[in-house]
Amino acid sequence: MTTLSNLIQSEIADFFAGFGGPGEPDIQSGEAQRQLTERVLDLLRKEREAAVPVGVVRHIDVGVADRKGIHVSLYQQLPAGTEVFAAPPAPPVAVPVRYMNRYTGACYTLEQQPDAASDQMVYVPLYDVAQPVAVPDDYFSALVSKARPAAEKAMRKFPQPNYVLLKVAEEAGEVVQAGVHYADKRMSWEQVEGEIVQLLAMLIRLVTEGDQINGVTPPENTRAAAPQQETNQ
Repeated sequence: MTTLSNLIQSEIADFFAGFGGPGEPDIQSGEAQRQLTERVLDLLRKEREAAVPVGVVRHIDVGVADRKGIHVSLYQQLPAGTEVFAAPPAPPVAVPVRYMNRYTGACYTLEQQPDAASDQMVYVPLYDVAQPVAVPDDYFSALVSKARPAAEKAMRKFPQPNYVLLKVAEEAGEVVQAGVHYADKRMSWEQVEGEIVQLLAMLIRLVTEGDQINGVTPPENTRAAAPQQETNQ
């Protein structure tokens, strides 16, 4: 597993190394996501093909109805106490089939809305099958990490003076609405999570730059400790 993880990390690093150059895939259109998915799937396929079986399991008749004995034959001698694992099939990598505008509810394909995959402040990815949720050990910190890029993007796209306080209230209302819809089974938890991330993004913006329209300026020491905007474009 470590070898496979290293291969995937190397493949991703190699894929993004040339970004920004002529002829490289366009990240806004979703072409970059498609190509990276294909490369990772190819790695997983090669890993499965390279796996070497250690034995075979056979069911044998033991003379009892509805019961079978199990006989395991090993292709080579293994040390006593060796555990043998059955490798599960690699799960398919899901690709969103539509992107929903969180404000209007309208759904689009990437052909109809090329920036939907990258504009997480506006669009929520939709899948045709339920997606398993891998929960990190520190779930809240992971949500904050997701919110930081959204906050930085909002500060660049909608600079001060800006009604940040009103945006905090608006996003908080979106979280409440999403929670109600989730309870009614009208939204997935991933969609609720998306609204939480957007609320956190606005809170990050509030403690970073305040709200110059309403005269809210965070103390200098809190602004110095907040994540800074990137100045190199």
